[in-house]
Amino acid sequence: MNSDEKTLEFLGKAVQKAKESIERDLTFRPFLMTVDSDGVMKMVENRALSDADSYSLLEDSLTHRVDESRIDMIIIAMRDDMPQRFSQEEGSSCIRLHLEERSQLSHKVSARFLYIPYLIYRREDDGYFVKLGKPEPVGFPAMYIKK
Repeated sequence: MNSDEKTLEFLGKAVQKAKESIERDLTFRPFLMTVDSDGVMKMVENRALSDADSYSLLEDSLTHRVDESRIDMIIIAMRDDMPQRFSQEEGSSCIRLHLEERSQLSHKVSARFLYIPYLIYRREDDGYFVKLGKPEPVGFPAMYIKK
């Protein structure tokens, strides 16, 4: 499997986790996913009361993890509002994935946010399903993974 395929698989797992949580709880808590140089994927969550506190704790955890081991890819996922430049609807919900890859560090834009809009629909069995929209990427230099 090449680097792009690994990244797509990693992104797919993060999106699926967020989607399943939204379908179950109508929301999701921020979470962190990492892949180390051996290909081992880890998931980190916490029980902070607010999403902002949870995200901050995940960032702190990530900083320590990157310093202590060789992390090749990271995703920090959180619920957010779709940026206005991508959506005409104010306050439309999205999954925001912060992705960094060691393989991209030689590029000026080595990280990206992926904003994935979603709509929640009620099913006839009183459950819910989530319809995902087109992801919108925003690139920037990596913040956590360094050479």
